[in-house]
Amino acid sequence: MSVTPEPPQALFTPGVPGASHHKLKNGTDGPLAVKIKCSDNALYKVRPVFGVVPAGGEAALELARAAGPAKQDKLVIQSLACTDAGLGNEAVAALFAEAFHAPPAEAPAAVR
Repeated sequence: MSVTPEPPQALFTPGVPGASHHKLKNGTDGPLAVKIKCSDNALYKVRPVFGVVPAGGEAALELARAAGPAKQDKLVIQSLACTDAGLGNEAVAALFAEAFHAPPAEAPAAVR
């Protein structure tokens, strides 16, 4: 699955609050559900956290950074194939909860 941010990097001035606007581009022929995660939720706000990028299309992404010290942080964009480009945030959140928090498979243990 291929979702790429444009521009690929957000640059901020240390100690100064700011915002960076991006487009998430879907390079596939089907809609992709996306979840955005950040390494420092106290310093950054991401909008939207959940969404759907239509097939071959794009969606807006905004990063807001509070005033803080200079440091390197990460933004992780997770994506899952979905069947409906019109899913709301709650439905996309449920997709990710199901995909990444499924109960572990049970494996029988043998004692010799």
